[in-house]
Amino acid sequence: MPPLARRIYREVANGGVGPFSGIEGLSGGHSSSGEGMLDDYERYLRYTREPDDPPVLPRGVLFFCDFGCAMWALLDCRHPTGQMWWWESGNRDKLSLTLPEWFRSWFAGNSYDVWARQHLRLDGESWHHGDTDPEFPRIRLHPDQATLW
Repeated sequence: MPPLARRIYREVANGGVGPFSGIEGLSGGHSSSGEGMLDDYERYLRYTREPDDPPVLPRGVLFFCDFGCAMWALLDCRHPTGQMWWWESGNRDKLSLTLPEWFRSWFAGNSYDVWARQHLRLDGESWHHGDTDPEFPRIRLHPDQATLW
């Protein structure tokens, strides 16, 4: 896990901290599903996929914070500071946003709309059902090329 996530779980709380109902806890902690983030991740990997289902998330990308209505902030634990992703009804976008920046936006009162900022969305591992709005094309950005807010 990225260092900030580890510190939150060790020093603050086992989930329940953050926007909406809070981040998912580890085993025995706060959970919107009742099981915990790692148990949910294992169940997700074992799920039998239908032909129309989105491809499996890359290993190490966890459902991190439930925003309700099939919307999730995801945490990419493969990234040293925690790359954030956005999941909405199976569509997913890798974001040009790290976990510290995500928390910073929440502290600033921008937790809900940060995912809607098109310039934060990255191509690559992002996936859509094919109904991408042509008004908002997916483009690859380097974090230094655009300001976050």
